[in-house]
Amino acid sequence: MDDTTSTPRVLKQCVDLILSPKHEKYSIPMDINIHEKFSEHPDIQYFKKIKSKNHFNYHKYKKNPIKINKTDSLMVSDFDPYSRDALISRISSYSTINWKIPFENHELNELRCSQNGWKCVSISINNNSKNHLVCVSCKQMLTLRFNEEDFTTFEFDLKDIEEVNDHLCHEYLKQIQVSAHEENCPWRNFETPVEGIYYLKPFLHSTNEILINNYLHSLKTLVDNVSVIIERQDNFHDLIQETKSRAQIDQFTKNSNTWLMNKFYKHDKENQIIRLSTIPSWIYIISLLSWELKVQSFAHQLVLFLVCPQCNKKVFIDSTQHSPVSPSFKVPQSTGLNLSTSKILTPVKYPPTIMEDEEEFYNTVDLYSEHKPWCFMKHRASVEIMSNYLYDIIVNSETSIGINGELLEDVEMKIGDSQKRRKSFDINEGLERLNKLRKLYLVEE
Repeated sequence: MDDTTSTPRVLKQCVDLILSPKHEKYSIPMDINIHEKFSEHPDIQYFKKIKSKNHFNYHKYKKNPIKINKTDSLMVSDFDPYSRDALISRISSYSTINWKIPFENHELNELRCSQNGWKCVSISINNNSKNHLVCVSCKQMLTLRFNEEDFTTFEFDLKDIEEVNDHLCHEYLKQIQVSAHEENCPWRNFETPVEGIYYLKPFLHSTNEILINNYLHSLKTLVDNVSVIIERQDNFHDLIQETKSRAQIDQFTKNSNTWLMNKFYKHDKENQIIRLSTIPSWIYIISLLSWELKVQSFAHQLVLFLVCPQCNKKVFIDSTQHSPVSPSFKVPQSTGLNLSTSKILTPVKYPPTIMEDEEEFYNTVDLYSEHKPWCFMKHRASVEIMSNYLYDIIVNSETSIGINGELLEDVEMKIGDSQKRRKSFDINEGLERLNKLRKLYLVEE
């Protein structure tokens, strides 16, 4: 063909190279041994080690396949270390009813236990028996017992008691991580990585999606029961920060209402638009701080809480009398509450003695600081920073709200060079996930 313009540039370059009189100089030396060249690479060394360790077992298994133990398969089926929902579910099992550690800010906490596959269960009809853990995979049980400070018969030095309890904590940590699990339990070799799973990374689409969904579910519990919250508005009127302009707050509430309409109320828009227009701004701020409304039955008393789903911290609101507890307990309609089944906590048969000291305390509660020390809302940053990040997402989300309340695309954050940071976070997240998966599936026995 005379028309050289139709020839691909790469093909033309190859032809020119072949026709060149000096092309012999570019001959590839054939004495290079590829295996020797890369044999010292750390990844090659790592997989060689795995291969040599399992080579004999692999061929032995090919000749005589071993049937998988049914109990072992059940363990694996309940083992999902990368599920944030599963981790939050385990954290929610720890409450003042069944969990008590005689000190604060220690490594032994609800998050540490949950990330190693443990949930907390109540095995007694009274609230004196606490700290009973059960593994979600191998079903092994572990009870954490400590020396109490209220000794009546003997006098002990408080410092000695603290030293003993501190030693017990370190021993329990070892058991929680490895020895308390059954030999074949997968939690012995791997724990849920809190970085990226529990402590979400900013500027990621997946993070924004999780934060928005959590916010909307919390907001719905308050909006559906706004009259209950407004009756106690004196406790919340200072929630709006002075740094927020009226225009920003209006845009924030407007976008929040659009999210709610599309996600929960799209079949009753006319009535809901009117109702949402009357909701006070501080109701939205409560949800922004990760608090949602839940209810629990104690004997003949119904107790209302604000609960943080991230750390399961409960803040007492109010209590009312109701009919006796039954296995199929439902919120009495006479209370005026509108809560889904997931927001109704497990009933307790004994009276709410644990609430005696909390009612007075609640009058001075600060919802910004009430989260537990390790909570996602407080860890490594103040709750104001986390709430401001979500606040900016909602304010800038007007064009990203789907017809079913889904996040259509990344919200363009107007904070410095956040777009570049977001792209770098996306790449690094993929690399970190790859390394974690390699550790999970190629773990050494």
